[in-house]
Amino acid sequence: GDLARDLQEIYGDVIMNRRNGETIAMELKADSYPPNNFFLEIWSNRTPGRMNPGWMKKVRASLLGYHFVNANLFLVMSFPKLQEWAFINPSLEYPRAHRIDDFLEKEQHASQQLNRTFGRTVPVGVIAREIVGGLIRFVMDSNGVWSQESGQSGQCGQSAGESGHPMPP
Repeated sequence: GDLARDLQEIYGDVIMNRRNGETIAMELKADSYPPNNFFLEIWSNRTPGRMNPGWMKKVRASLLGYHFVNANLFLVMSFPKLQEWAFINPSLEYPRAHRIDDFLEKEQHASQQLNRTFGRTVPVGVIAREIVGGLIRFVMDSNGVWSQESGQSGQCGQSAGESGHPMPP
């Protein structure tokens, strides 16, 4: 109903309770393209008279989970740190602009829809280098079992298990 829709628009796709009582909200994305770039949605709909900000601007989740389906790769990052990087950190190229403005805005054409969706395509490597806490990488083996890639540290220097971050579905 309305409450579920409102919660999803504000907090993302999944809300989890940790044993310590902390609540974690996660926005989930799936992408069938190769795992080179993130598509960061700025406008869910930019049709005149139906303007609606995208998930990068309106969701207040704790984490973003981005699944590159064809590569069996699931990346997790701090969503507030991603938003800070995008909308607070200064541009490296343009005065009085933000870091997200350094990347080309594109209209999404991957699926047919009434909305005109726009976002920024940002290389995975840029996010991995510039987001505080970096990315936590999970890979799926041939048996369909997810595991954290070795040598990867989790958010704030913790492993995924120590920080309570969920394994992907």
